Amino acid sequence: AIEVILGDFSVRTFSPIVIAAVIGTVVSRSYLGNSSTFQLPDYTLVSNYELVFYFALGVLAGLSAVMFIKVYYRIEEWFTGVQKER
Repeated sequence: AIEVILGDFSVRTFSPIVIAAVIGTVVSRSYLGNSSTFQLPDYTLVSNYELVFYFALGVLAGLSAVMFIKVYYRIEEWFTGVQKER
């Protein structure tokens, strides 16, 4: 995903991102401590039928991701064609 945002995936462009993430983690851990920022309640599975819905949700999310990527590249091709016409 980072190569889509940056357009280039090399050590030169990736190193500042890693350094910024490390510095941000060190600073936040020094001020907030090592505990979680958000406390989440424990989740319990009430019925095995829930698994069917989670499976369907996973398939739907996967199909949505594939469609998003296809639309993204089609729009990119379209804009490239529009720029070449100018």
